[in-house]
Amino acid sequence: MAEQNLKSGFKSSEFYVTLAQSITGIFVMLGYLTPQEADGLAQAIVEVIGGLMIIVPTAIYLFGRIALKREQVKNGTQETSSPVSSVLDRGEEAPETPVTVK
Repeated sequence: MAEQNLKSGFKSSEFYVTLAQSITGIFVMLGYLTPQEADGLAQAIVEVIGGLMIIVPTAIYLFGRIALKREQVKNGTQETSSPVSSVLDRGEEAPETPVTVK
């Protein structure tokens, strides 16, 4: 059988969905929620967890890139992204013909 790359349990969405369902089940057993309330609450929790699993990694990446760019600007090591921007950074006039970047 081929070796699989599995995530740690707490890094998977299945872990959090199961945890949410278990907690709502405990609340039903203790009488804090009716089964209908538990279904609605579990569904809402699953939707929030799904949203967070999309937003959090994106925010971490975004803030990491911002910090990297700030450091590059601070150190003067920011690389230009195209020939046109390097011309403009040197204070030269931009060429009349478009520059094709491959």
